[in-house]
This record gives sequence, structure tokens and C-alpha cells, in this order.
Amino acid sequence: MSRSSRYSRLVLLVLVFVMVFSVVAFAQEKVPAEKEQRDVEKVLAKIGDVEIRVKDVDAVISQLPPQQSLMFNTDYGRKRILNELVNKELFYLWAEDNKVAEKDDFKADLENIRKNLMSNYAMKEIMKDITVSEEEVAKYFEEHKDEFREPEQVKASHILVASEDQAIEILAMLEGGEKTFEEAAKEFSNCPSKEKGGELGFFARGQMVKEFEEAAFALEAGNMSEPVKTEYGWHIIRVDEKKPERIKELTEVNDQINEKLLNEKQFKKYDDTLTELKTKHPAEFFEEKVEGQKEESGDKAPEAKN
Repeated sequence: MSRSSRYSRLVLLVLVFVMVFSVVAFAQEKVPAEKEQRDVEKVLAKIGDVEIRVKDVDAVISQLPPQQSLMFNTDYGRKRILNELVNKELFYLWAEDNKVAEKDDFKADLENIRKNLMSNYAMKEIMKDITVSEEEVAKYFEEHKDEFREPEQVKASHILVASEDQAIEILAMLEGGEKTFEEAAKEFSNCPSKEKGGELGFFARGQMVKEFEEAAFALEAGNMSEPVKTEYGWHIIRVDEKKPERIKELTEVNDQINEKLLNEKQFKKYDDTLTELKTKHPAEFFEEKVEGQKEESGDKAPEAKN
């Protein structure tokens, strides 16, 4: 196994140390300069003829999740990684001294790893030249515009109260300028949206209860409704903005179409390649006999008699 493979497997070990060191401890450590400002070829440790360099520590850190990467990219964290790289090399040397590579179970594991790597590499090689052109994306867009139709939407805010009388009183305050809509929502509304001044954001038809939806879509932008009753109580609705139905622009959905077409091409290539391989290397399948399991038959077993 190569040194790079052994280093990549070290990532799992490094994650264990996250539980040992608190965020505060790492925050107090000096973060090293950027990689470009360091000598990445500098040797940090040597075991026999094996040299561990700055870039080897960098390689481990680059494979960590973002938060752990930030925590370990400190003087203290990098020293811990370096120590683990040294330990890993020492165990490798022990395996060499004890001829682990000659053991049957090791050979079996190594063969499984080799097969997995080769299968993964084969898949990458088969798929590497598959691309989607701008012309293909544009053609798909023109032929499937209905897929990118955006329905009419309204952006609304509301105040929800328990009774019609209270709704009428609040509406009078709003029309008289005693309170702004946002102030009244925060003070009187029973909906969690009160924290945002009653704002509900944009929504299309079918996303709200029928009575609320009909009132909202009937209003012009900037207008308020009379009290509207729904199963949740009484609403005062204000429409802040309206968006008409439209077809999205190609620039908005370019990446989405590209990914869709690429996936389709890759799946077809995968399927076609498998068909060719199955013809070239036909497989035989044999039924597995499980010890103690009764063989199934078309006839039901006779029921036991009392």
C-alpha cells in the first residue's frame, strides 16, 4: 500500500481527536500562514528513509470536513497530525518486519481493495469524456419550456386574531395610521410570523387555505383586505408584491438542465457498457441453498389436524 493511501486512511483517526480538544483551545492557537507562503517540501519528521513533509500534513487537513479542517490547521493541531503520521509509519514498519504482506487474510483484503479501486477507476474512465454542450441545453430548454413555468405568486403579510371584532378594531387602527402593519402584527397577531411583522413571503396558489388564498390573489399590491375568516381565525391580509406567471430564463435553469442531461447521458453510457460487458463476459447464476430452509413448492403444506 502506498504512503498516500495510508495517509488518506489517517483522516478517520484524526477525527477522533476532535472530541479531545475543545474549540476554545484551538481558537487560542496561532493559525499557520497560507500553504503558498510555506515551504510545502520542508521535512518535518523522518523514520528510516521515509520523510514526512509539510505537504503530507496539508493533505490530511484537506480531507477533513470544513470545521475540523479549521480546528486542526493550527500549530497544535498540525503537530498532532504529524505525530499520527509518524505513528502510522511505525505501524507500517512493524507490518513489514512481521511479514504481514505474506499472510493470506492480508492478501485477500488487498485483492478486494485492488478490485474496488479498479472498478471505480473503470467507471471514471468510461464517464470522463461525457459532456453536455450549450447547444444541447438550449435545445432542451426550447422543447420543454413548460417544465420551467413559474406560477403567479404574491408576497403577503397578515395579522391573525381570534375574533372578527378584534380584527375590525385593528383594521381601524391601521387605516387611521395609529400603528403600522408591522407594529400591529407584533403586538396582536397569533401567528409565528408576527416576529417578522407578519411577513409570509411569496406563495403560489394551492399553498394557503382557500379563503386566505382567494383574498390575497384578489388584492392589488399595497392594499389590505377586510377581515377574512379561515379555520385558523380572522386575518387582515396585506399584499406587498405580485409576480405574474412566467417562463424562467435559460440563464436561471442552465445548470439544472445541464445536470439533468449529463445524468441521462451517464446512465445511458453505464447501461450500454453493462450490456456490452454481459455479452462479452456472460455470468452464470446459481440458486443459494440456505441450510434449514424449506424448499418452496407450488402446493401449500397441509394444515395440522387436532
